[in-house]
Amino acid sequence: MSSRGSVCADCSAPDPSWASVNRLVLVCADCVQVHRSLGRQVSQVKSLNDSWNGPLLDLILEVYGQGSNSVWEHILVDTTVTPRKHRKKPQPQDPLSVKEDFIRQKYSQLAFINKTEDTDLSQQLHSAVRTTSLKVSLRLLTSGGDVNFVSKEKGSTTPLHVAVMSNQRLQVELLLVFGADPLIRDANGRTALDCSMDKEMQERLMSAPFVVQERLLAFVGRQAGQQETNPLESLSDRVFEELAKDVYDEVDRRETNQAMSSVKAMTPFLPVNPVLSSTRNQGRQKLATLIRHEFNSLVLDVLKECQRRMNEQETVI
Repeated sequence: MSSRGSVCADCSAPDPSWASVNRLVLVCADCVQVHRSLGRQVSQVKSLNDSWNGPLLDLILEVYGQGSNSVWEHILVDTTVTPRKHRKKPQPQDPLSVKEDFIRQKYSQLAFINKTEDTDLSQQLHSAVRTTSLKVSLRLLTSGGDVNFVSKEKGSTTPLHVAVMSNQRLQVELLLVFGADPLIRDANGRTALDCSMDKEMQERLMSAPFVVQERLLAFVGRQAGQQETNPLESLSDRVFEELAKDVYDEVDRRETNQAMSSVKAMTPFLPVNPVLSSTRNQGRQKLATLIRHEFNSLVLDVLKECQRRMNEQETVI
């Protein structure tokens, strides 16, 4: 995938070759090293040369073209902000340490976004997702709008319901990136999937709850010879869900390391996530010590256990 004509969101280097999936910006090979050090809870990066699902890549390119970067740099570019905070943006030739300081302030500390005092951001989001203005929806989400807000005045619908009924495919993708739950039901008992009349959108909503399983399966490939008993069966739902998320993050780390091997900017283990306990952070980092066949076996166990638990839920229903 080419980014000809675009510039890096953080230092303005031409033709960036990476994307931050959850920040919806394009970044260069230099700045992406800093993004990776922030941890996936802050920035999830993916090479534009990797394989993508169509809607997600379309979303990133479209919203970046609409000016998504100005959402993260609002007080740097908006001359009406009072008092205006002057901050020099890094240039391509600046050392990585200079870029790192700026990027951490921009995405970890959210130092440059518009910190609005509006109290009806979630209601505004309901209206915004009816339109093609992805930048407005992004601004509302980053300012505190609830992606799963249930509007009692609008039939207990969520923004995802509204975007689906308005046939706004990229708005749907944006909401999914920010954690929209496609299984929430409105006052009539309908999920967002039930409200869709578009086959392509229906397929996307059907796949959304299974992104973890699909990513893990793609990583290891279809392998035979799984052990008959799964050691993960004894884990509680909460602990298993945490493990699945941590293994998913480790898959992302390993795949991104492979994509970045040419620039020798590999991350040796998952960065510390400050919102998690020290014990869990240590466990996440220990995943990096597993050699290839050990980690593949763990991934297969997680996939097998996901399927078993889903089958149990279907039986209960």
